[in-house]
Amino acid sequence: METSEHIEVTCELTFSENLRAAWDLATGSFADIAWMCAFPVAGLILASTMVGSDGNGSLWVYLFLIWCFGFLPCTFLWNAFGRYRTERALGPYTYRFAHDGVYIETATIDVTRRWPGVVRVRKNGVMLHVYAMKNRADSIPLRALPPGGVELILKLASAGGVKKVEG
Repeated sequence: METSEHIEVTCELTFSENLRAAWDLATGSFADIAWMCAFPVAGLILASTMVGSDGNGSLWVYLFLIWCFGFLPCTFLWNAFGRYRTERALGPYTYRFAHDGVYIETATIDVTRRWPGVVRVRKNGVMLHVYAMKNRADSIPLRALPPGGVELILKLASAGGVKKVEG
């Protein structure tokens, strides 16, 4: 339902959308990206020392090498699956964007976030993220928004006092 004063959307994120949201939130800053690169870089250093020593390494070295390259993808998949399961259990989320803030409802929760309490609103290729904290956001797929909905939400956020509105 859309009027000039508010927009309301009900959606459930798919597993791939949860995975995309987790990736978007994890790559939000340079420090986050640097931290995510630490394990693969450690794996590359370990692999280069193994090549320099004719590839002779114990079982523990090979297991550590697998862990360095597998930790991040497994963590993302695990977190996205957990978020997907939790959101499915709560049922569809209904977001109502109005001039005074965002109203979020499910079958079991009812949350109001006033615009001054929203840290950031960011649109990327397939998602709209409404940040409650630096690394915590509600993610809404753009497919669920009506035509012109993103622009209206960004306009409401700007008028409501959100400091970072990116779209």
